[in-house]
Parts: sequence; structure tokens; C-alpha cells
Amino acid sequence: MFLRKRKAGLSQRRQNQNISFRLRKQKQKHVEQVKENNNINKSESENEKEISANEEEQIVNSDTLSILSTENLNSNSNLDSLTQNLIPNDNWQIDISNLLSDDEMEYNDSNFVNEENEYEDQTVDSETKQYDNSNKIHNFSGKAEPYFSNFTHFLLFMWITKHQIGCEAYRDFSNIIKHPDFNISDVPYSITTIKKYWDSLPLITFNGYDIELNDRDTPSTSKPTRQAFVFQLKRILQRIMLNPSLRDQMYFGSGIYSEIRQELWHGNIWHKSPLFGITYIYINNVMYNLGDFITYYDRNSNTSINYGRIIGFVICDKTKCFLIKAERILDFNSLPNLLKSRQRKNQINNTQKLWMTNENEMIELNWIESKINVWLMDTKKPDNYDYCINEIVYKSNNKWNTRSVDLRHKHPIEYTPIRKISDELPVFKFFLDIYIDKFGPFRNAYHAIGGIYLQIGNMTQVMRQKLKNHFLLGFIPFGANCNDVLKPIIEDIKELENGFEMDLDNKRIWITGGLGNITSDLPEGNEQAGIKNHNANHGCRTCTIHHDELNNMSFDLAMGERYHHKTSLQFVELDNAQTHGEKEFLSQQYGIRNKPSIFDNVTRDRHLQCPHVRLLAET
Repeated sequence: MFLRKRKAGLSQRRQNQNISFRLRKQKQKHVEQVKENNNINKSESENEKEISANEEEQIVNSDTLSILSTENLNSNSNLDSLTQNLIPNDNWQIDISNLLSDDEMEYNDSNFVNEENEYEDQTVDSETKQYDNSNKIHNFSGKAEPYFSNFTHFLLFMWITKHQIGCEAYRDFSNIIKHPDFNISDVPYSITTIKKYWDSLPLITFNGYDIELNDRDTPSTSKPTRQAFVFQLKRILQRIMLNPSLRDQMYFGSGIYSEIRQELWHGNIWHKSPLFGITYIYINNVMYNLGDFITYYDRNSNTSINYGRIIGFVICDKTKCFLIKAERILDFNSLPNLLKSRQRKNQINNTQKLWMTNENEMIELNWIESKINVWLMDTKKPDNYDYCINEIVYKSNNKWNTRSVDLRHKHPIEYTPIRKISDELPVFKFFLDIYIDKFGPFRNAYHAIGGIYLQIGNMTQVMRQKLKNHFLLGFIPFGANCNDVLKPIIEDIKELENGFEMDLDNKRIWITGGLGNITSDLPEGNEQAGIKNHNANHGCRTCTIHHDELNNMSFDLAMGERYHHKTSLQFVELDNAQTHGEKEFLSQQYGIRNKPSIFDNVTRDRHLQCPHVRLLAET
């Protein structure tokens, strides 16, 4: 039994060896046949044989083309020698194979051979579209005939095609070589020579900070910390002020009233905030400050008295005269008839009561009668006051209504500390517009990093649209907390709010300002406003509408709007919660995040200065 199995195994082994031998023979025979066919096909056409023999001389490699940027082209003799190397004979013509990539050349040099009559008697379908077959037939004469008018165009075409040069890069290159001071003999062989000049340029220095990375977002092989690089705000502003081409075109001054609002100094933030505009004005030797309550004459009557609150001092763009931007305040007689109830009339008998509105009015300085003392009942009660306000009159869904006085956006003068500035120094107030965006540098992997950019609102809209006027503040590494990177930037903004002196043309000036806007997309804007993402139950950063009621056109926006001081109280309530479940409940109920944004450490209104598109038009 054992011998039978052994004989059967030997027989099977011999059979496998015979099969393997026959396969090797067939493969060797096939290779020889292919070589023989190649030799036959090569001998069929003498033209093809000549072209293949001169292929190496016709191919223009990248090393030869690079000689054009060196000093060898400075003389005509060197150019002639180069031309002789590139053009072997007078009958030379450009071979299209020179324009092909290495992969395409390898494919064309393969063993695939077409018969002579392979494409004869073949008709092209009427629906078939052909590409890369230009209908324009050029018959140029010269060294680059027949496809190019001259040899320079040919070399530029090869360079553009090989390195995929874009339109802007080629335009800059064309301007460089056509510059009257351009000297080809000064062009170095290596790009390293040019890059060495970086070391001697007066570039803005930046600081590096060690930032902890979240191990849940990064691979296990990543380091626990990484450096984040941040440019110092003070140095950027100093470079801007030392650049006359920028400084002379920037606007520093009071807000401007214009019917066509296209600049940031035409908006409410500039008009109201003491960080950007002026804070007081003298009228008949009486100082009027931002936030003061006044009485003024009606523009149509010299006897009718109106009430208002100063919310800004602006300059009319047409008359160049100062105007007072006032928020209109109503007495009982000026209320809509629907709101003239007996209860409100009885309240008038006990104390002088007024009602706030959302209407603004431009008042000339000679209309002002006097100042009055008014107590806003959501603020601390003053010792002396003439009137009090506890309601705001507004119109919603074509119906007059009232809301509590604490449901309002407080004027910046109520939360912005006024710092005394020396009258001897020229003052320059900067409006900062910070843009934050996260992006992925790789297409096939999630590796999001963040960019923090700065625009100066004192520049015109045309200037802000130019890429060169966008300044980089820092980068947020992958896996890092955005607040950790923003900490030094927040400290710089605080320093700007306090103000500092700077030398400009051998003179001392005072630099101040603050945060104007935070521009961002929807997710980043909600994060910097301290609001949950837009897909949450209350994911809007300007109102508290529920996600299921987004199509409710009758929603009372004034009653349901988010207000900075109200949201701050919600964050305090959330922080005082004892259990994790209670924190989650409050966070979901209010639609706020677990912690406020780090930008709340500077002077700003989180809901007005991190706006949607609608609010951008109003600011």
C-alpha cells in the first residue's frame, strides 16, 4: 500500500514537471515571435526607422531648458551653440512626442504594433466627438516650424506645459523679464540663492506657544503638544501706520451718516461704540455725552418738543456737518392709540413715564433744547431723575406691542469703560475685523487646521477686498483648542482697548480701538457667540426660535431675540449647576454651549458683533 502511494506521487510530480517545461517553451517561443514581428515592422518603413534613430536628439529635456535662465544666454554665440544642440539639422521639425509625459512615452514605445491598414476603411460615428485635434493648421517658418512662430514661444510653451504655470504666475514672469532693470546675467543657477534673502528682510516677528492637543482628535503617534504661531497685533498695526500708502487711505474719525452704506464707518457699531467714534460734543458750552437723554424741537415745528437718547455723533457725508443720532422716546400722548390704556395713564399720574422705541432719527445741533435725567429701570436707580422707562414700544406683525425694557441691546456706553486720552496726542482708533475659518489641507484625510486673519475696518471696502490687505494673526494646529491659540490675541486686543503710544514720523501718537466684528461661517460664528450648532433645538445665534418653528413667519423676533446681558446670565446659571445632567438640560433649553467664547473677555456684544448676513447689512 505504501509503495503504491509513493509511485503515484512520483508519477504526479513528473507530470507537473512536463507541464511546466511545455509552458516555458511556449513562453520563450512567444517572446521570439514578438521580437521577430518588431524587426519586420521596423524594416517596413524607412521614415519610421529614421525618426526612431533621431528621437534622442529631438527630445528637449528639462536640464537643457534650464540653461535659458543662466548666464549662458547672455551672448549670441552661446545662443547659437544651444540652438545647434537643440536643432540637429536644417530639416528639423518639432516632434509631438516631446510634449508627452514619461508615462505616455513609455506607452508609445511598448510592443503594441498597429498594422498599416488597421485604420483604413473605418468610418467615424456621427455622434462621436473628437478632441485634441485642432482645426487651425499653422505653417510657420523658422527654427520652430511649423507649429510655433518663433523659438521663444516654443520654449515658453514647453515650460508652461511641463510645470503647469498659471495665468497670474506667467503674468508676473512676463513683467519681470520685460522690466528695464532686469539683467539676465544676474539670474542665479539655484533658487536657494534667492531664498537666502529671507534672512535679511525686515519681516514681522511671530511668537510660538506650546499648545496641548486633544488625544481624541489626533492619531496615537502624535505628540501631546505642538507649537502655535501667532503674530503680535501691535507690530501689525505699527507696520500699517508706517506705510504711507495704507495710512493715507484709511479713515480715523467719527461715524459718517450716508444714505448709501458701504463702509464700516457708515454702520451702527461705529456710530455707537466709544471705541471707534467720538464720545462727546459741546453745544452752547454744554457737553453732551453718548447715552445722554435730551429734549429737542421737531424739525417741522419750533414749539413741539420731542424726547430722545443720544446714541452717536456722526458727520453728514453731504453737508460735512455734525449730526446727533438719537433714539426716539415717546411720551403718553405720542403712543399709538392701541397702547393708550387707562392703566398706563394712571401710571403717569404717579411718576413721569416715557417709552423707548427702536426708531432712530438724525438731529441737527441747533434743534437741541436741553438734557434730562431718565432712569432706565433695568439699571441701577439714580439719586435724581425726571422720568423713568420700563417698556419698549415696537411693532410686530403689523401690530403695536410693548416689551420689558431689559429686552434690548444695551448701548456700548453702558458696558465700555471710558479711558481718558491726552488731548496733546493725535488719536488713531482701529476697527478690528477678525476672521476665523477651519479648513483641511489634505483631500484624502481629515486633518483640519484653523486660520485666524485680520482685516482693518478703517480701510475702504475696495482696499479690504485686496488679498494683500488681509493679515495673518495665527494658525490653529490640528487637535488644538481654539481658545488656547486665541489667548495671546485676546491680550493684544485688551492692550489696544487701553491704548498705547507709538512713534510716527518722529512724533508721538496714541493708538487705541477694539474688536469690531468677527466674520466667520455658520458653525464658527455660533462657536464664537457661545451658541450651539445650527442643527440644535435653539441653534440661531441672534434669536431663540425653536428648530421646528423655523418656518413660522409670525415669530416675534423682538421678544425672542438674544441679548448679550441675558445670555451672560444664562452662562452664570449653567456654571452654577451642580450636576452634569442639570448642565445638559440648561444647555439644551437655552441653546448655549457649556462655556462662553474667549472673545467675551474683550468689549463686545456677542450677538451683534458676530452677525448673520442680515445683521451685517445693519451694522
